[in-house]
Amino acid sequence: MPAQTTRNTLARLWELLKCLPKNGSGKSAQQLSQDLQVRGFSVSKRQVERDLHDLSASFSLHCNRAGTPYGWRWANGAQTELAGMDVAEALSLHLAESAVRPLLPNCMLQTLEPKFKQAHAKLQELSSTNPLCHWQDKVRSIPAQLHRELPNVNTTVASRIHEGLLNDEQLDVEYTGMGATAATPLRLHPLALIQRGPLTYLAATAWEYEDIRLYALHRITAAQRTYTACNRPEDGQLDTWLQNGAAQFNNHQTMQLRIKLSEDLLRLVAESPLSTDQVMGQDTLQATVQDSWELRWWILSQGAGIEVLEPMALREEIAQSLRDACKRYDTPVKTESLQ
Repeated sequence: MPAQTTRNTLARLWELLKCLPKNGSGKSAQQLSQDLQVRGFSVSKRQVERDLHDLSASFSLHCNRAGTPYGWRWANGAQTELAGMDVAEALSLHLAESAVRPLLPNCMLQTLEPKFKQAHAKLQELSSTNPLCHWQDKVRSIPAQLHRELPNVNTTVASRIHEGLLNDEQLDVEYTGMGATAATPLRLHPLALIQRGPLTYLAATAWEYEDIRLYALHRITAAQRTYTACNRPEDGQLDTWLQNGAAQFNNHQTMQLRIKLSEDLLRLVAESPLSTDQVMGQDTLQATVQDSWELRWWILSQGAGIEVLEPMALREEIAQSLRDACKRYDTPVKTESLQ
């Protein structure tokens, strides 16, 4: 028998064992055939019956013959924890890998690396016979923002931060703020890692202050464990802080926004509202939103497709930004050689 056929047969039998219930009246061969088809294995009821007969010689399986169709399950007291990875687990792990990597501590990533490799090998091994193995080729995740390259994060620094978080310890770090020319020493009380687009932030308090702030991981140039317990806020305080819009870098205030939109933008915000209290008119929209730079960035990015009607302070702020932009574009550009 060719090696590829043997691997596919073994994979199907392994999946079949995982489909068997641990108790009850069991599943019929027809039901198990359908379970396998959901997992990407095209197999007939008759083939499942043959497989079950063969497997019962090596595994503790019970066939309930009290009625028809017969029901198959694990025998009472049988060891049902099977090593290995089924196709669904391999696919899920493969799809989740890129998302979880920035958020997991290095010690856990080292533990998961063999699993990631096993998932990749499993999908590659069965790719010629199991359509589920090609699911990752048929889905895409596209961020609704301008593409930006990931900044480099020092792996040693990241490891120290992970250790501090895991052990609830204070950290001594060197942090270079945006626009700063030199790093500043800080004693941080780490609270959580926050992934926002391509950037990873550490939510923490500094020194003995109680206000939570975000520190970009790529701007932390050094980090050392102190083996001193950190001061954690009360339960729920971090989540409340985030829910109030902290990750949008705002002033924690909301505003009643009223804007006039183009037809295309109206359709977009109708499908994905700006807030739960959004009210739409013929060509206008009113909603309670966070007063943030992200809001301003979005408004300015829409150009002539959006006009701020209220609040007046925001309308004038946006108008001034547009006037400043027009001045830049009214100034002739000097042609410079790149050579």
